[in-house]
Amino acid sequence: MFARTLCLAAAAVFASVAPATAQTASSEWRPLSLGADAVDPGSGQRLRLDADGTVTVFAGCNGYAGRYRHQGSAFRVVSLAGSRRIFAARTMHKETMLYAVLKTARQARRDGPLLRLYDGKAREIASFIRAGGE
Repeated sequence: MFARTLCLAAAAVFASVAPATAQTASSEWRPLSLGADAVDPGSGQRLRLDADGTVTVFAGCNGYAGRYRHQGSAFRVVSLAGSRRIFAARTMHKETMLYAVLKTARQARRDGPLLRLYDGKAREIASFIRAGGE
C-alpha cells in the first residue's frame, strides 16, 4: 500500500511540472566538469532532458529519474530519485557531485554544443557537452 501511495504521489508531482524549452528539450549530455573537477569522458555519466520535463541520469553506477523545469535561463530539477548502490569511493564521489549539481542548479545556458549550469548566485557549477557532439 505504501509503495502504491508513493507512486501516486510521484505521478501527481510529475504531472504538475511545466515542459522544457527548445534549448534543452529531447537532448542527451555528457558532463565535462562538475564543480572544479573535470569529468573523465569514459565515466559513462549521462544526463537526458526530455521535452515533457523528464530528466534521466546515469551517474556511473546508479541511475536517477525525475522532473525538471526550464524556461528562459531559469532551470531547476524539481524531483530526482533513483538507486543508491555503493561502489568504490571515487565513483561514489563523482556520483554525489553530479546529483548535488543537478539539485543546486538554478540557471542553464546553451553555448554552442555546451550546456552550462549555474547556481542561485550565477556561478557556473557544471558544464556538459551534447552527446554525439564532441
